[in-house]
Amino acid sequence: QQQQQQRLSLLHVFNENKARMTALFVVMFTTVGFWAAYEQAGNALSLFIDERVSRDGIPTAAFQSINPGMILALTPIINRYWKYQSETNREPDQVMKMSIGCCLLGLANILLAFASNNLPAGAVDESDLPPHSKLNQFWIWLYFLVATAGELYVSPVGLSFVTTAAPKEIVGFACGCWFLSAFFGNYLAGEIGSRYARSKPRAFWFAVGCLSISVGLLLAAMRRRIVDALKMRASPVNDDVSPREDDGQRRRSFGGEPDESAAQRRRLL
Repeated sequence: QQQQQQRLSLLHVFNENKARMTALFVVMFTTVGFWAAYEQAGNALSLFIDERVSRDGIPTAAFQSINPGMILALTPIINRYWKYQSETNREPDQVMKMSIGCCLLGLANILLAFASNNLPAGAVDESDLPPHSKLNQFWIWLYFLVATAGELYVSPVGLSFVTTAAPKEIVGFACGCWFLSAFFGNYLAGEIGSRYARSKPRAFWFAVGCLSISVGLLLAAMRRRIVDALKMRASPVNDDVSPREDDGQRRRSFGGEPDESAAQRRRLL
């Protein structure tokens, strides 16, 4: 019983799965940049729409409903696309999907930067801009289309990655850490958004897009190391027990089955 309590300690699980936990936290840390860029949709983008977009009488807050609508529309399409990729053995792994999602969000912000090329800098009153100089709302719809696709490649995939890759003893703890990365991303989004009023729209959206794309490229560059770390077996708990015997004892202690665990790892990789 004392040995089983030792196995249940958080520090012991960390020591037993150092490479796996390091890979998990690297992914969580890098996705902070994604959330910081994504949350501009409810921060700087709302000000941008209110001041610089031709809304044709539509309230600014109503544009925030585009994102959930896009989620409902794009989810079955993306799921079918992933199924097609799986059937043709071309489906990317979860880390690469998150990388693609970060790049898609970056592309959405780059599109806004391109569309904002001739808009004035700083916060302006709605009445200060004549209607013909405002941005067509088509660009906002296009932004949400691309950004929502990026969100679907990161948010649900990232949570699935954490629950599959984390040691089963601390899956709940790992999920909490995943949402904690979103918390830090939201905080950083506020800090970045505070620069909006002092920046040119083109420069602001370009910088936000570069942030998200940089995260995507970083994940792609680290993908092989992350995958290799997730393939590593946990270290034996007791030197007097063979690795094979210890692995069986460890799985039985937490009610797991070796075959099921192996299948989960194969789906992840």
